[in-house]
Amino acid sequence: MFYKASAFNQDISNWNMSNNRQMNSMFNGASAFNQDIGNWDVSNVTDMSYLLDAAVAFDQDIGGWNVISAKNMTGAFRGTQSFNQDLSSWDVSNVTKMVGMFRDAESFNQDLGTWDVTQVTDMNEMLSGTAMSTENYDATLNGWADQDVQSGVTFVADPAIFCSSQFTRQHLIDEHGWTITDGGREAFATCPYVFVDSTFQAGVDEWIADSTSAALDYGSITGWDVSQVTDMADLFHAQSEFNDDISDWDVSNVTDMHWMFRGAELFNQNISDWDVGFVTNMNNMFYDAHLFNQDIREWNVSNVNNMKFMFAYTDAFNQEIGSWDMSSVTNAGWMFYKASAFNQDISNWNMSNNRQMNSMFDGASAFNQDIGNWDVSNVTDMAFVLEDAVAFNQDIGGWNVISATNFFGAFRGTQSFNQDLSSWDVSNATRMTCMFKNAAAFNQDLSSWDVSNVNSTSKMFERAESFNQDLGGWDISGVKYMDNMLDSTAMSTANYDATLNGWAEQDVQSGVTLGADPAIFCSSQFTRQHLIDEHGWAINDGGREAFATCPYVFVDSTIHVGVDEWISDSTAAALDYGSIAGWDVSEVTDMDSLFTDEPTFNDTISNWDVSGVTTMEHMFDGATSLNQDLSSWDISAVTSMDAMFDGTDLSTENYDLLFIVWSTLDAASEVQLGAGGLTYCAGEGDRQELIDNAGWVIADAGRESLVDCPYFVFTDATIQGGVDDWDSDVTQATLDYGHISTWDVSQVTHMDTLFQGLSTFNDDISDWDISGVTTMENMLDGTAMSYANYDSLLVSWSQLSVQPNVTLGASGVSYCTAMDERNSLMNDHGWIFEGDLLCVSVSDFTIVQEINGEEFHMTELLQRAVDYYNEVINDSPPATLLDFVHGEVVGDQVHMTVSLQAIIDAIQAGGLD
Repeated sequence: MFYKASAFNQDISNWNMSNNRQMNSMFNGASAFNQDIGNWDVSNVTDMSYLLDAAVAFDQDIGGWNVISAKNMTGAFRGTQSFNQDLSSWDVSNVTKMVGMFRDAESFNQDLGTWDVTQVTDMNEMLSGTAMSTENYDATLNGWADQDVQSGVTFVADPAIFCSSQFTRQHLIDEHGWTITDGGREAFATCPYVFVDSTFQAGVDEWIADSTSAALDYGSITGWDVSQVTDMADLFHAQSEFNDDISDWDVSNVTDMHWMFRGAELFNQNISDWDVGFVTNMNNMFYDAHLFNQDIREWNVSNVNNMKFMFAYTDAFNQEIGSWDMSSVTNAGWMFYKASAFNQDISNWNMSNNRQMNSMFDGASAFNQDIGNWDVSNVTDMAFVLEDAVAFNQDIGGWNVISATNFFGAFRGTQSFNQDLSSWDVSNATRMTCMFKNAAAFNQDLSSWDVSNVNSTSKMFERAESFNQDLGGWDISGVKYMDNMLDSTAMSTANYDATLNGWAEQDVQSGVTLGADPAIFCSSQFTRQHLIDEHGWAINDGGREAFATCPYVFVDSTIHVGVDEWISDSTAAALDYGSIAGWDVSEVTDMDSLFTDEPTFNDTISNWDVSGVTTMEHMFDGATSLNQDLSSWDISAVTSMDAMFDGTDLSTENYDLLFIVWSTLDAASEVQLGAGGLTYCAGEGDRQELIDNAGWVIADAGRESLVDCPYFVFTDATIQGGVDDWDSDVTQATLDYGHISTWDVSQVTHMDTLFQGLSTFNDDISDWDISGVTTMENMLDGTAMSYANYDSLLVSWSQLSVQPNVTLGASGVSYCTAMDERNSLMNDHGWIFEGDLLCVSVSDFTIVQEINGEEFHMTELLQRAVDYYNEVINDSPPATLLDFVHGEVVGDQVHMTVSLQAIIDAIQAGGLD
């Protein structure tokens, strides 16, 4: 409307502009215009681009305009050389373009920080060439940085300079991608530098490189404003010569100080007043700060969760920090690693949230404080926790280590430590490698530890020179690595034996290498070998204990070697194993060919425990001098003795003893015993018992001749066979056993039915020693034993110390003169006689009996009947009167029984006339 109207300058203040929509370039170039138009209603104007462009005289208050509808203000005040009015109340929330809005408005110096510029996409040259003060420029940037502005905006405000808006300006750049071109930061002299995270490290680096130059930019490092800094991680890392005073720094907003002074070897400034209340990470903070030793007890570390390596290698640090609130710390690993001077009371630290203690006091050589009350229940890693803490020897037996899985090197090199750890619950541990390695003083009972989840105990006690405990109760079924585990310990033979014995009973891992040198074993000889043979273990130890204190126990793999050495040089063998008579062969199972073809061998080995031996084939085959009593051997487990005694010089007596004793054992069945050339005598019955009852097959030279072996000792197993042989062939039986009257039946206990039914038997056996016999039922039933032999038997046996309550069956056998002796056996020993009868002489009686109305003299008739009976009815054997007349003692009377049947038979047959 007034574009380039260079002369126009009239009062148009009362114009009604309420319906106007466009004001673009309305006064553009109206160089004289300077009228009050502040009351205009421009609320509907959408385009104000170049509105007062080059209106060089205009400087009216238009701060009350309602520009709510305006969207384009490009160049609106460009070149308005006089304009400098407060526009802070303008609502520009719909404006999208402000390109060159105040360009070359050389008088303009207002705070635009209240403007809502959230829709503006382009501010190129917006404030270029203005008189914008640092204060207003700072306020503008500070206000805009709080808004959710458009991204990627180009904003040019040259030559405006900033000071306090340093961080908000950077925020627009960093967070919203703005490109800001201005006059830069105000000089340090009038605008002290305020560091932020993005500039702080550069400032420190500049200071380290050239402190003089850096002081010109930022001032002395002592007074630097670091109040806006949140991250000081790595700040002085590896700055080995840095030691400037930074005690007044305001670090109250810092959250991260990890590695801050790591490698700052000379740093030792007083930073006790630092407010570290927001710091969460102090990992490696003073690592290698060798000289640092300042009082930092008042530090508020309640928010710190990571103190890993915090004081590592702080050779001088030894300050009181026991009051620190450690409740947020989750990682204290390596915290005092190689902190050789530190030895302060930290007993009250709250470590309940800590997870890591690995190497916490590793190399803290002076530390020896009570930390036994610490709650370490959440700690999972205790590797190297006290490694090389050479002075430490405090009671930590009450620690709850249930969560710990890693104990690698936990006490390695703790030269003084020797506390009770038996109550520790290590059931979740998986690694115990080097746990007590070089722990010179440690020697505590750990037998109750549950190590069932551990897979490695390599070097666990290596060079723990005092350690001497029984670990046999440990469940090592999961352990795969044991190399050097017990090397150079004080392990006694007793504890080493107990350890191996316990482990051998488990289902252990295969192929394990166990180091236990110089520990020596004794009683674990076989369990140790079991681990080697059955599980493929390689065990490196000091070997077996000397024979003098540990008698040698032979096994299958060593017994032949021992015998060969004994045969070759018994003196030398005795030094290794002792005398062969006392050798412990209890673990041997195979003695096959042990002394085969050893013609000189005849040493006493009767005390050998061969109860575990299963084969003795050819054991003494060809040992031509052998003649020992081996009857004490328990051969119950032996299944084969083929050719065992072939060619030996075993006497009949010693051979007999084998059978006599071995027949009493629960011997194996169907054993083949070879004893070529040997004869038996007294052991015949027992030999036969092994054959009959156990199915043994015995190959020997048979029974000794009767001349040299007159007495065959019968047993329960052989007596019936002997009687049967006697009944069938008296002559041969006499050659084999001697006359039956001389038989040795002293070993027999059962004679029931022995002669039952042998109707011809009538031999005198009164000299038999039946003192051990307990049963005689039916023994003599149906025999032809005469009353003379029966009387003799009763007289003789009544004089023996017989078994009580024996029942003797003698049906049909009569006694005459031995009534008193028979009564003695009954009355004194409780014997019962079944079927025998008292004999009488019928010639002493005249018996008259009426038969069919006629009187007969019974004696005459009975004799005639017996004659007729013998001639007609039964002539073998011939009957006698005693077969028909019997007596029985009843109280003090003799009752006679006369059999009349034969007489009746004879009369009816017409045999009596």
